[in-house]
Amino acid sequence: MEFDERDVIARVRAGEESAFNLIMDRYQEKLFRLALRLMRSREDAEDVLQEAFLKAFFGIAKFRGESSLYTWLYAITLKIALKRRHREGRKSDLTTSVETMTVDPVGHDRPQDEDAANRELGRRIDEAVLRLPKKQRAVFVLRHQEELAFGEIGRYLGKSEGGVKALYFHAVRKMRGMLKDER
Repeated sequence: MEFDERDVIARVRAGEESAFNLIMDRYQEKLFRLALRLMRSREDAEDVLQEAFLKAFFGIAKFRGESSLYTWLYAITLKIALKRRHREGRKSDLTTSVETMTVDPVGHDRPQDEDAANRELGRRIDEAVLRLPKKQRAVFVLRHQEELAFGEIGRYLGKSEGGVKALYFHAVRKMRGMLKDER
């Protein structure tokens, strides 16, 4: 059975609560992975996801359809995770294992010293990301880990595309400086 987004939304709005399960089934896994990357704890990610789905369920009447349902749910999940991290005052806001971006997971035939060098580079990049200002860190992680376009990041963070590009440019420049200083 094909997922008809408009039909499912209309059914939820008409009071058919079970129709919301279709939304959850369709997007739960993707949104959980996002929450897990942002929160870095299964328990915290589950809490974020639960809160996001509750907010979406009670706020679906406000969904205007200007974006896809997934984009709307993604933005809700992202905002909840960011608020939670800010509230908890975690120093590691929006960090992910950048090592996974720099190490080839299929490279079994590489020499061990190359793997060690890649792990060390990944560790240094992780540390550099942690030292970025919060907004630059958010943009950098969303661009690299989530592979989002600048315009999309801007919509999620409530910033213009130009503002996001500027934050990204400054983040990359600072990280290059930090990594260069560590040589």
